[in-house]
Amino acid sequence: MTKGYILTWHYLDNYGSVLQAYALQEIFRNNGMDIKFLNYRENAKTGILADLLRVMKYNFPTNSSLTKRKQKFYKFRKKYLLETKMFNSIEALKNFKYHIDFIVCGSDQIWSSKRFNPVYFLDFIPDKNIKKYAYAPSTIEDYKENQKKIIETSLKSFQKISVREALGISILKKITKKEVIESFRSYIGFIN
Repeated sequence: MTKGYILTWHYLDNYGSVLQAYALQEIFRNNGMDIKFLNYRENAKTGILADLLRVMKYNFPTNSSLTKRKQKFYKFRKKYLLETKMFNSIEALKNFKYHIDFIVCGSDQIWSSKRFNPVYFLDFIPDKNIKKYAYAPSTIEDYKENQKKIIETSLKSFQKISVREALGISILKKITKKEVIESFRSYIGFIN
């Protein structure tokens, strides 16, 4: 069975992020693939105690409408999203043993120049046999020169790249000189 990870902002407490993550997971699962979210949350507390405190925080009754909302998202993720253990740094991701065939980054604004994080360009994957794909990250603004260098180097190892907007195609083609498409209508076909 083909195995892979999805790296996105599946942990945000908004409907768009969570539902697009769930939909992407289900597309892979419905096509017979073993898929999980690579559970990366920059600077998050990890370990048994942090996990226990998180469970308590999201399961105790509350009167706060904001906390109730967060609890609902937490429970949805726990029930419906398949996740790896939590990683909180690029070093932790680099040291993990990957036994997968592919990894997909996206969708959402993971490639935004304003919230730029090199992790979402998948350089931490050490094995060149693991295929890399981008599924519809939003890319509509110009990048700084140092960001362009990271993008140019990182995206060379990607098998396929799709972005959410047409403007993103021209931005990334200019930086990478690679084929970039606006959407994957038959995205699963690219994984095989």
